[in-house]
Amino acid sequence: MRRMAGVCALALAAGALCAVPVAAQAPASGMAEGVRQGDWSAIEQAGRSGDATLVPVLRELLASAGTDQRAAITRRAAHFALAKLGDVQELQARWCGAVSDAPAANDQRILDLDVGGGFAVKALSQFLKPEYAERYYAAVRAYTGERARDVAVEPLQKEVILRLQDLVHAPFRVEPYDAVGQAEADAWLRWIRTHERELAAMKPTGEGVEFSLAACKPRK
Repeated sequence: MRRMAGVCALALAAGALCAVPVAAQAPASGMAEGVRQGDWSAIEQAGRSGDATLVPVLRELLASAGTDQRAAITRRAAHFALAKLGDVQELQARWCGAVSDAPAANDQRILDLDVGGGFAVKALSQFLKPEYAERYYAAVRAYTGERARDVAVEPLQKEVILRLQDLVHAPFRVEPYDAVGQAEADAWLRWIRTHERELAAMKPTGEGVEFSLAACKPRK
């Protein structure tokens, strides 16, 4: 599954209508008011703005959102905007969701890591490591259980590498029809380690996020 950008993609996927905005990005004050009103265009612009003062506005929107289909799309868009703005609470939640051992019907919680920047590179690349890949597949197996395998999941390493290629320009590429194994995964991991400093500067950086299993255990 390849990345679909924008709130309109969320709306269309849910069967809702979405008008494509033609105006330039609004000033921060107008953007904040649009977010409060649940305007999808304003929410998307907020995520692209880099303006951290919009984080509490997005949080207010999430706290007041309803329960119908439009509200569900609005909440998902607001969460994505928070991730793009580098909100640590949002990014940590996405990481913990991805590494959860709860049964998973598909790879959506891996796709939720694909928000751009150094965060996405670091988070996605963890699943090129055998221990995290096995955790992912265990969650899928836990979901299917004894029922017929009705879950279509692309090979994880290939999916991750294809997404990394959308984020950074490495000197080697994998095509969708190529076979991918641990050798290709290890090559990417080495390249990422070599370029760790410049990759870490890409926004959202993920600074403050703890990329571990321990960070996702309930606090006593």
